Amino acid sequence: MNLHTRFSFEIVLFFILFMFGLIYVGNAWSPSSYGVFLQEHDPQHTGVLWGKPRAIRSDEWAVVTPLTQATVNNKFERYNNTSFYREDLRINYGLPIFDWGLVFKPTMWGYLFLKPAMAYSLNWYLIFVLFIVGYFKLFNSIGMERLLSLSVSVTLYFSTFSQFWWDEKGPVIAFFPWLVYLLLSKLKLLPTLLLFYWLSASWLITDFYPPTVISLGFVGAVLFICYGQHWLTIRKLVSLAITIIASVVTTLFYLKEYLLKTSQTLYPGHRSIDGGSLAWSDWLSQIFPFSTFDKDFNVFGMANICEVGAVGVPFLLMILVHINYKNPLKKSPTDKERSNIYICLVALLLVNLWMLAPVPSWMGKLFLWDNVHPVRMKYAAGVMLAICTLTVSNYLNFIVNIKRYVVYTVLILIAWYLTKLDYSNTNIDAGFFKNIRGLTKDLYFIPGILIAYIIIKYFKQQHVTSFVICSAIVSAIVIAPFNPIQSANAIFSDHKIIKNKIDEYVNPVDGTLAINGYPGATLNGLGYKSVTHVTAVPALMLWKKLFPNMNESEFQHIFNRYSHIHLANTSEPNSPQPDVVEVPFKKFVTRFYLPAINDGKIISLSKGDRLSGSFDNLPPGELTGFSPLIGNYGNTSKGVLLVKVCNSGVCEEAQVDLEKSTDNAYVPLFLHKKLKIYPQARTTYEFMLKSSADTSLALWSSNTTNSSILSINDINKQIKLIPNLEVNYAQ
Repeated sequence: MNLHTRFSFEIVLFFILFMFGLIYVGNAWSPSSYGVFLQEHDPQHTGVLWGKPRAIRSDEWAVVTPLTQATVNNKFERYNNTSFYREDLRINYGLPIFDWGLVFKPTMWGYLFLKPAMAYSLNWYLIFVLFIVGYFKLFNSIGMERLLSLSVSVTLYFSTFSQFWWDEKGPVIAFFPWLVYLLLSKLKLLPTLLLFYWLSASWLITDFYPPTVISLGFVGAVLFICYGQHWLTIRKLVSLAITIIASVVTTLFYLKEYLLKTSQTLYPGHRSIDGGSLAWSDWLSQIFPFSTFDKDFNVFGMANICEVGAVGVPFLLMILVHINYKNPLKKSPTDKERSNIYICLVALLLVNLWMLAPVPSWMGKLFLWDNVHPVRMKYAAGVMLAICTLTVSNYLNFIVNIKRYVVYTVLILIAWYLTKLDYSNTNIDAGFFKNIRGLTKDLYFIPGILIAYIIIKYFKQQHVTSFVICSAIVSAIVIAPFNPIQSANAIFSDHKIIKNKIDEYVNPVDGTLAINGYPGATLNGLGYKSVTHVTAVPALMLWKKLFPNMNESEFQHIFNRYSHIHLANTSEPNSPQPDVVEVPFKKFVTRFYLPAINDGKIISLSKGDRLSGSFDNLPPGELTGFSPLIGNYGNTSKGVLLVKVCNSGVCEEAQVDLEKSTDNAYVPLFLHKKLKIYPQARTTYEFMLKSSADTSLALWSSNTTNSSILSINDINKQIKLIPNLEVNYAQ
């Protein structure tokens, strides 16, 4: 390819990316799955434009995106004044804080001059461009022609690892190729070192995730050894070492507080990991990339879809099948080229041994792999496999004929049977074709490889280039639907409908919000000082004030961890999972639930209906809330629900507009004034549904030995049911 053609190719590529970027960012699109949250709490304004938001991507939609919202609400300051915990936002997740670290978060510069929704969209689009162009430039710099390099880049982008983890780990894998490309490009020393310092610090600060950084660092070192001979002088190597140290020191200084505190936690803390825990089915998905899930991305077995993500290299099988084994070598590699092949193959062997073999952690310390879980090695292993495959294939002859097509088809069918039909227990019987409808994505390569044959014959492209183009097309067709197109405008809207349902729960004295039903950091993302939250660094001083009498070892065991904070009906804090801490409701609001067991019964109220009953055993105190668990039939119930609660001749009332209610949740009914509950005094209640339209409301209820009275059209009926209630007291 001559110089003119080369630049023309890149100009066309950049023009396409620029024009697509205008559309993407101009419409404030994003790959977020925040629609999961909006579908639950504001289904009329989800902002989901295409595809399906994935609940499994809660690291993004319940953590990273809400913390980004919180950073915006916090006026981009470092310490989160909108949070109950007032935590430091300099954490592993890169957030658009307006401090000196923003220099090393280039994809977030849009927050300086754009509205948040558009800046959020620009951030994700720039990460996409960094990925596509970065791997294109990297593979081209190690000797692969441009169309092949671009096709490999697209294949890597639409690999299952990239897409399943994209909206959280996308920055880590997108910055990486630029570091290696910069080192392999023979630019002047000083500009190279300055750019490398900035890019490497940006790589670490934008999304600090050591397992992927360490494993990709190994791949980068291998490529540097193979193709970085122009660095082999003492002056250059010392200069590069100083630059790397400066980049690491910059990162450590910026994240100092986070790293110091996290290193002392029980989770994630410092873990020393052995090799060899990767399942063989996951390893095989490097060759058969769709073998671990069905058409709806449901996984066979216990793992979740993200954990089975790998870097599929489907062109490997295409190459192996079409080699001319009678005359395999098109040309012989030079001594240096042969040396590079051996180095890459040894590196590939090492990463695969770490994934599959029971290697003790002390052996992994040489490459810092004792910090890399074998599952987290899959991206680096896939990139290394692609490099080895394409490097070796450059010297091979190929044959395309009907026999090779049949062999390829048979191999795909065998793999399909072993990984899909057998694993999913699909029988070959009368219902076979109906049962396999969701399992046929693997077979797309059978007609797909015909695309490669057409490109070879009619467009005169090299065999390997054609096989990789086929891989890119099929991978895009199958994997692209995983991430949705989500409007960022919906993410950064005022969320009035959601807030109208929540505001009544906010403590008017200090603004604290103590409710469940909103996962992760979503409530803080909406602007609330919520007790339920995600703390990357444990708030030990706060917890010590709240629980001063806890045994120190028990205290550390429960609270000293990265944690999703949940409120629970428990008497003491506990940690049921490594990243979960449960704290008692009663520390933040005095509430309890009647009856203790929900029998799943329903009392249906229609317009004008009343339900009355009584309690003889309500605890003494000042009653503030009397909230029933309702079903509003998919947010279709209309009207106003009223309650009147009486004790010792004094009554107080409350009401709520059902349009502000959430289906299958406690509807907030807070009394206009506190009602004093006296010891051993009967408490009576009466619910009434007022509406101008024919509507129904379900009160979830449980069996009781006492009688409630349901009044329908002024006809009273005794029932042995009691509504499930959330009862609130003033502290």
